[in-house]
Amino acid sequence: GGSLTMSISSEMLKNMHAEAEKVWVPELAEVMKVTADPFINVIYDCDPLPKLQWDNVVLVGDAAHPTSPHGLRSTNMSIVDAGTLGQCIGKYGISNLSTALKEYEKYRLPVVSQQVLHSRKLGRLKQGLDYKGHGRNLHWKDASREDCLGLLQRNMPFFAGAPSPADSEALPLMMT
Repeated sequence: GGSLTMSISSEMLKNMHAEAEKVWVPELAEVMKVTADPFINVIYDCDPLPKLQWDNVVLVGDAAHPTSPHGLRSTNMSIVDAGTLGQCIGKYGISNLSTALKEYEKYRLPVVSQQVLHSRKLGRLKQGLDYKGHGRNLHWKDASREDCLGLLQRNMPFFAGAPSPADSEALPLMMT
């Protein structure tokens, strides 16, 4: 069908349990064994979007930044999208909506693009896959201190805050 979530076969379950015993701590392997109905949820990864705005149409939230769940930032990114959009519309008004939306894109596109790519990197590292520029597969048993620190959430680009129109012009967040 059209779902990317699927049940697993008994053979897949057997292989998953065997692999879990080799890779994970015993407690996690046991949790996997006692899970009644395990499933596979396919994660589709896409490149950052080339733009967020077309005429009087703008993308916000998950539509604006197709990030994988590895970065744990989707909701936060959406909230910042809404705040930035409100600031831009507040600055230019509805009569200059196109200008406001272009400014929204100017602030948000570079930020969300970097966050999407960082989330991809986290996903590949957490799954033990190679990623461009890394040059090797990362397995938790072989991970260096630097590898582990790279997985911390605080290393997400703009984790502590992203630029906004309020930074340069002290525009209060418009709440309507």
